[in-house]
Amino acid sequence: SGLSSLPHAFPAVSGATAVDIGITLAMIANSEKKKIVVFKGNYAGKTLLSLIGTEDIAWRRHFPPLYNDVVYIDPFAPHAGEALNTVLSSGEVALVWFEVIQGGTSNVLPDELIQIINKMKDKHGYFIGVDEILMSCFRAGKQFSHEGKVTSPDIITMAKTLSDGTFPMAMTLVSDNVYLKAISKNPGAVHFYERLYKNQLGAHIALHGINKVLSPD
Repeated sequence: SGLSSLPHAFPAVSGATAVDIGITLAMIANSEKKKIVVFKGNYAGKTLLSLIGTEDIAWRRHFPPLYNDVVYIDPFAPHAGEALNTVLSSGEVALVWFEVIQGGTSNVLPDELIQIINKMKDKHGYFIGVDEILMSCFRAGKQFSHEGKVTSPDIITMAKTLSDGTFPMAMTLVSDNVYLKAISKNPGAVHFYERLYKNQLGAHIALHGINKVLSPD
């Protein structure tokens, strides 16, 4: 499936709750850093946590105070690459969270920006979170929209495609690096999220759906 580098799965019940879990685990694991980078046009959900990854003031303006150490970058601005390079170089970024194909605009994130994110990750120690809620399971022609673009994502979220929209099933996949760092700092929170949305019927539906979509016929 191409997800062997993300061996830990946390069940969720919607795209927003999957994002909630992904952001929470990243910030626990990278707790010495505080900033989150999000691109304008991104859509992450409408819960009080996922709203910080939804760059639309119309959604967020009624719900302050939200987490405020978020840098929103316009990916299509003339100097977007320079702005991204500057904030990532600060050493203060815990997480870069984005959709390759943006749910808020349907625009495709420029390859230049993804290459910057890939290149600077190891040096500056942030996590890469890719929201695949809208575009996984071949909705964008590939199994995942980040294939061939994001070299080593730490977190991936999936939702609607797991049940073709028929059952509230979602999941957050994380790397060993995120999982082990998070569990060393706050094991109670990690185990809480492992159990919070656990549902055997949902898991069965999702597994059946994945097997069907990956079958040769």
